[in-house]
Amino acid sequence: MIFELEQDKYQNVKPILKGAFEDLVLDAIIEGTVSGSVWVDDKITPKTVFLWDSLEQLFFLSGENSSKVFIDSLRRLINQTILPEAKKRRHNAFNLLVSPEERWQDKIDTILMDKPYFVKKLNTYTFNPSNLTKLATWRDKLPSDYTLKQYNEKLLSHDFKNVDIINGWIRACWGSTERFMKEGAGFCIIHENTLVSWCQSDFAHGNRCELVVQTDENYRNRGFASLTASACVEHFASRNYEVNWRCYSTNVPSIRVAEKIGFEEKARRIVYRFWYDEVGVKKAE
Repeated sequence: MIFELEQDKYQNVKPILKGAFEDLVLDAIIEGTVSGSVWVDDKITPKTVFLWDSLEQLFFLSGENSSKVFIDSLRRLINQTILPEAKKRRHNAFNLLVSPEERWQDKIDTILMDKPYFVKKLNTYTFNPSNLTKLATWRDKLPSDYTLKQYNEKLLSHDFKNVDIINGWIRACWGSTERFMKEGAGFCIIHENTLVSWCQSDFAHGNRCELVVQTDENYRNRGFASLTASACVEHFASRNYEVNWRCYSTNVPSIRVAEKIGFEEKARRIVYRFWYDEVGVKKAE
């Protein structure tokens, strides 16, 4: 069987997830700062957890119980609950990570029965603090008619082009601007009335954070992502944070930025993906 946990019981799955994925979004969901759902094989003494990160459309499956009863229940949950809800939310893809991979790999065909899934790789990186001194030169590379600023409430309330994207990220990842300003940070490059490129912490837990970066399509391939990311890394690394970065292995521009400014690959995980528009919603099995 499989049971959905109430949010005040999310802490019960932390022992199962410890060391499984080392993904900051899991801590954020368990703490209730990011939207997500958690299911377990047993509410009192769970041995397996299935978690939905509805922000990034990721699913995490970890634990010891790979019995037929649990897998059948999980498959019904995906078909009868998750598929219709994900389509209602206009999500486009189901992305599943498992841990330990050797326990679950041969169960994927059964869990995703009749789904046209394929495999992707999700790379995770950690900034090497010994590279911090190398970042100091980023200021010299900023064109004279561009300005780099740290986020503040005045900047986020101005009618810059792309400010709505940044504010949307902040609300989704942090719940409120107030909480982000206390616990997170972000930097952006401004040209005239456009936020050209921006980098910010999308999650933080303890002394660990994860960064996300984006550049306006009219300003790409000019090094701006590296500059905003350098400023953001410098901010957190100088405060003794472990700074993390992740992207799919097919996202070559993101990988280049990460490696250019001093991130080192920590792990490469398998992601099982299928597109929602390629499968129908099943009412019963």
